Amino acid sequence: MRKILLFIMIFTIVNISLISVEGRTKSLKYVNEDLGFSFEYPADYKEEPTLTPAEIARFAKQNEFKLPVFTVSVRDRSDTKLIDLPEKIIKSMEETIPNTSNYDIFEKKSVKLSDGSDAIIFQFTWVWVDGETVMETVMVSASKGDKLITISGTTIKGLDISLNQISKYCMTLRLTL
Repeated sequence: MRKILLFIMIFTIVNISLISVEGRTKSLKYVNEDLGFSFEYPADYKEEPTLTPAEIARFAKQNEFKLPVFTVSVRDRSDTKLIDLPEKIIKSMEETIPNTSNYDIFEKKSVKLSDGSDAIIFQFTWVWVDGETVMETVMVSASKGDKLITISGTTIKGLDISLNQISKYCMTLRLTL
């Protein structure tokens, strides 16, 4: 009986160590000391080459599609207000990823990051260039000085990670180290 209880305790401790308080699996932290921010991403994702000039880091699940994927983007803020950012980013996506369509923002709200910084979170669906594959994206953006920092998570609708889980990772953005 003691061996069974000991086994159960060890099994429970091992499983708890793989799950954080917020329900995310074990994660790694990306830290950008130059701009002074960080965010967490799943530990089993690998760094990939960036695809656009605004991207400074990209972390993808290692499968044939490299999805889900988390990206870190930095843009000049200029006069952009956080509340107006989703529409600007989507317009930019339409221009940089030709033949995508049906962008539909279904959530957009102002939030506070855990460090107290103001941010916006928005979620949207869109259709990939094949005209059939529905993509889901979550973006969390905050301004730091004259820069806009955006953490995005994108997946194929119905893939093995929910938009809620992706959102939790994006919300780990911290503007202070």
